[in-house]
Amino acid sequence: MLHFPVIFSSLFVSDNILDDFILIGDNTKGAASRLDINNNYSHTYIVFPNWIYSYDIDYDPVDHIIYWMSDNRDICSGSLFGNSEITVRSKNGLSYTGGIAVDSISRLLFYTDMGNHVIAAIRLGESQQKTVVKTSLGYPSAIVTDPINGTIYWADSESPGKIEKSNYDGTNRQELVNTGLSSLSGLAVDIYDGVLYWCNIGTFTIERANVDGSNRSLIYQDQIRVEGCSIALYHSYLYFTTWWSRYSIMRIRTDGRELISLAASEYIYPVAIHVHINGRLGNNGCSNASGGCSHFCFPLPGGYKKCACPDLMTLQADGKTCRYGKYLFYNCSFSLL
Repeated sequence: MLHFPVIFSSLFVSDNILDDFILIGDNTKGAASRLDINNNYSHTYIVFPNWIYSYDIDYDPVDHIIYWMSDNRDICSGSLFGNSEITVRSKNGLSYTGGIAVDSISRLLFYTDMGNHVIAAIRLGESQQKTVVKTSLGYPSAIVTDPINGTIYWADSESPGKIEKSNYDGTNRQELVNTGLSSLSGLAVDIYDGVLYWCNIGTFTIERANVDGSNRSLIYQDQIRVEGCSIALYHSYLYFTTWWSRYSIMRIRTDGRELISLAASEYIYPVAIHVHINGRLGNNGCSNASGGCSHFCFPLPGGYKKCACPDLMTLQADGKTCRYGKYLFYNCSFSLL
């Protein structure tokens, strides 16, 4: 049963940070939107001067920074308060970014590049990248992280679609779901209960499975409402974007009950969604001084870690330090006499 919409008030950005909130990429207002969950979904616009159509959005609660993937292929960031906008990764190195995922504990951002068929990591606040998956990828789209165990999960929308996972460095790669998938547009993970959720707009469904791919089940199916779907988890609820009824945000329980619409009139074209839950950071092997790694620190289960190097650099014998290869030259010039 569809319940009546929840109506909320609209404000412009302030420096007030509430505990739990939803971030929306609304592509007609040139802004992100924040909905405060515990304050009757009170609504705040977060305006960025150079905001261009956002395909995905995420958040770093440590520095209060929003990250988004724009239509011009840049990965950008800006303060939760609507300032300090910068380009994290420019379109010069990107073909067509599919999704982004922030690991605030390890200080990493992962992104999928559908055109170059790779998945890569960037250290937050820096520009160097590490390509972690570069083989047998079709069109990698949505991506999420398990920062405690150092696992990435991603959707591949090439027909036939599939959902895969690997360690942060691309090792231990496994296909989890590879049947009945088409046009995968949203992915969420519950790292505490070990459950994956996804939007399959090719079949107009929202589904779930264990993080090992077992116990797959249907949560919701609707040919109208499951369209243009991005998805985020909040305790026992899923929030997802839809282009139904003047476009809106929907909420449904993870068991498929209690579907409601959150004020469709507030949005014209919501595409990306992320939910922040206060106090959910935790610790891993990279929590303390980046695990002693000079560049990338990838967490492993049990509080362990693995150091890794940016592309074109090599890990040294100490297992922590990265250096450029022997034959890498830069800033070279010459002339013919």
